[in-house]
Amino acid sequence: MSIVSAETFTRLGAHEILGTKYSGGEMSKSLKEEWMSHFGTMPEKCHWLWIMIDPEGTETMGGVQPIHLLWALYFLRTYPSSESTAKSGCGNPCTPKTWRKWIHLFVDAISYLESRVVSCIF
Repeated sequence: MSIVSAETFTRLGAHEILGTKYSGGEMSKSLKEEWMSHFGTMPEKCHWLWIMIDPEGTETMGGVQPIHLLWALYFLRTYPSSESTAKSGCGNPCTPKTWRKWIHLFVDAISYLESRVVSCIF
C-alpha cells in the first residue's frame, strides 16, 4: 500500500488541476482559496477520505490514483451540467469513460461513509 499524504493531494491539485505552482510546505492564501473553490475541502480532508475509503484495498478500484478522488470532489463541488465542462475544469486528459468510472466509484464510496461520519444528534 502506497502512502498518500495530504502533501500528495496538495501537489496533485495544485499542479495537475489548478495549474499553479506549489513548492511544498504551507499553502499560500490564494492557493487555499482556489483549492476550496475547486474541491470544497482541504488536502488534509482528502487524505482522511482516502484512508476512510481505502481504495487501494478495494477490488473494484484497481489502478486507482489520488487524482481520481480529486476529480470526484470537483464534480461534487461544481456539479457541472456537461461532462466536457467538468473535464475541462479538472485539466483531465482521459477518456469520458475513464472519467465517469472514477467519478462514480468515488462518489459511491464517499456516500457509503455517511453512517461513519455524520452525527444523528441534533
